[in-house]
Amino acid sequence: EASVWIDRLPRGSTPLALELPAGEHLLHVRRDGWRPEYRNVTVDDGGRSTVRLDLTALTGLLLVDSTPTNAEITINGADYGRTPAMLATLPLGAYRLRVALPGFQPKELDVQLQDRTPRRVAVDLTSDSATLVIGSQPEGAEVSVNGIARGATPCRVERIPEGPVSVEVRAAGYLPFTQTLRLAAGEVQSLEARLEER
Repeated sequence: EASVWIDRLPRGSTPLALELPAGEHLLHVRRDGWRPEYRNVTVDDGGRSTVRLDLTALTGLLLVDSTPTNAEITINGADYGRTPAMLATLPLGAYRLRVALPGFQPKELDVQLQDRTPRRVAVDLTSDSATLVIGSQPEGAEVSVNGIARGATPCRVERIPEGPVSVEVRAAGYLPFTQTLRLAAGEVQSLEARLEER
């Protein structure tokens, strides 16, 4: 179903049988999404010939980048390496792009390659866990998150699974401070614990 032009006149679609006068003719075959082909064809008087053309699919240019870098690129379920990457072998058309990196929520989006104009896709990946920045008055108090010791204040506790989080802050001579928070993936939350003397 590629369009056939003979001597710059449309003559139908492939497959196609034509009667042409003897002599040389310019054959032009084209189809959207494929590289057009031109060929000079000589027709003998009363002769018959077959012309077969293999059209080459046009490919798009897709640059995939992510923050942070080195994320896995999957297109329609097939592996295409890691970010940043310039992909030049995809035929024109619609694709489902997935960018994934351990410790981050994967992102999926639809991409359309319509021509050879380079298409850039930049993906900001969101952490799959939360971060809690904990301070206290006085400083130097011991911190535990979900029952696990995480250092002394001031401190930054990363890679906390989303959901309810129990925080306890203790210092000698002070009453313990406890609080339950709900954290979302990718969130950075601050907590200031004011400890009361015993």
